[in-house]
Amino acid sequence: MTTEGNDARMLSFAPNTGGNNGGHEFPENGFDWLVGCLGIVDSCNTTCETSFLACVGGNVGSEKFRSCRERMGTLNGCSMGNSICAPTLNMMRQSEVPEVVNLSQGRFGTSTGVMGTAMGPKKPNCKFGSFDQENESDCKPPNNAGPATGLIEACESVPTSDPDTSSPVVAPTPSPPSPNPPSPSPPFSCIDNCSFQFRLAWKPLDKGCDWLTKNKKKADARKAKYCSDANILASCSATCSTSCVDDLDFTFILDWNQKEVQCNWITKNKDQLIKRQDTYCNMYSGSCSASCGRCPS
Repeated sequence: MTTEGNDARMLSFAPNTGGNNGGHEFPENGFDWLVGCLGIVDSCNTTCETSFLACVGGNVGSEKFRSCRERMGTLNGCSMGNSICAPTLNMMRQSEVPEVVNLSQGRFGTSTGVMGTAMGPKKPNCKFGSFDQENESDCKPPNNAGPATGLIEACESVPTSDPDTSSPVVAPTPSPPSPNPPSPSPPFSCIDNCSFQFRLAWKPLDKGCDWLTKNKKKADARKAKYCSDANILASCSATCSTSCVDDLDFTFILDWNQKEVQCNWITKNKDQLIKRQDTYCNMYSGSCSASCGRCPS
């Protein structure tokens, strides 16, 4: 990417950094990392950053970050009309500290001149050995390993480890196959594709994701019938996926009347849905993933 002049931004999170698990897991407050890194809206200025850091008070952690993030509309310098600015790298580090930050053009969001860590990605912390000596998930190549050379057939005559002189190990009997196939993996993004349509099973008519829940009495039956289809699940993830649900305990304060509401307020007025999503989902999509990902009906 960088050779072709592209703006490459790489973050790597180590396990147990700032009290949160990193590694192969999506970082805590993941949508805020996406908004901040990609610059979906303008990055916060130094006034807002200073106000935010004062709110956090040096207590690095996802919960304290989330608490101050939800108050950004009231913090000095953070409001941008009907929305708020995108968190800077320094603000995001109050949620979780990435071990590696590589910014090829020094950009994080719309901020420029941002310093990274000048480190490459970390190698996995695992063991090396043949499969009969180590668990296969703990295997890694040696430091001097490179790409294979020569014919693949030649590898058959090269032993991967010293000959085993111990007693043979009886292979375990494989478990019988499960009668029911596993359900599709949950989608990464909890956002419905509003241009997607699927054909009804009982008549030649195409419907969008919103049809699944348009009739409240039939919503459960419709989702049970159609959401098992992998294409529909992927395109209607906010509606279909059991991983895309609103946090029923979460509430937020409306900017214009200081009223405390739950996530379902976003979708209660269909005529106002898009405006409400644009106004509040940059801040609250992590807790209101279903309401923020729905299409207007």
